[in-house]
Amino acid sequence: APTLINNVETLAAVPAIVERGADWFRSLGRGESAGTKLYSVSGRVRRPGAYELPLGVTMRELVFERAGGIAEGRALKAFTLGGVSGGLLPATALDLPLDYDSPPSEGGVLGSGGVVVLHDGDCTVRFARDCMRFFETESCGKCYPCRVGAVRLRELLDEATGPAERSPAAEDAAARYREISEAMRIGSACGLGPSAGLLVSSLLRHFRDEVEEHVLHGRCPAGVCGASDA
Repeated sequence: APTLINNVETLAAVPAIVERGADWFRSLGRGESAGTKLYSVSGRVRRPGAYELPLGVTMRELVFERAGGIAEGRALKAFTLGGVSGGLLPATALDLPLDYDSPPSEGGVLGSGGVVVLHDGDCTVRFARDCMRFFETESCGKCYPCRVGAVRLRELLDEATGPAERSPAAEDAAARYREISEAMRIGSACGLGPSAGLLVSSLLRHFRDEVEEHVLHGRCPAGVCGASDA
């Protein structure tokens, strides 16, 4: 039936719940969270992979106890949730429970449980630009806010990370990012547009200094963009 829950992760849990009961399943989670969650970890970690853990495990446990810590002996800088659809959070959120209630306090959403890890040699602005190219390509084009908004955000991020001269309107860039992101949030026909806007909103919330270095001064603190401090 069209209304039947067809998420594979959900359906896979049903036989064990039927056999052992709801109380057993609920006991597997942390705090008010019930059951387990498949967390997919990729990016700058030593052991990328999919880990089934109690729902509500912290990012610190997931990355450092399961995924082997940060690759190349570097420091954690940022991580995404929901693949790249749940926002970009900073290293200060390491002890945030990865459940459905806690991430919104930091401007993120757990979503699918996909985590992409960045280390201190990565540029969050360039990462956001690359993600926006994905959103731009994935947009079906049906609704105006998503179809046009993803392109406009990608263009702004292209300018921020490229070698071009700063735009005369660079000082207003944060307001432009927010305006477009908000339009995508409230006007898109599906979840793709709001996800693209959330990525940029969380970038501005947690990595504003890095954004301003690119936009206002043409410098990339990580030294990986066309905007470079060399």
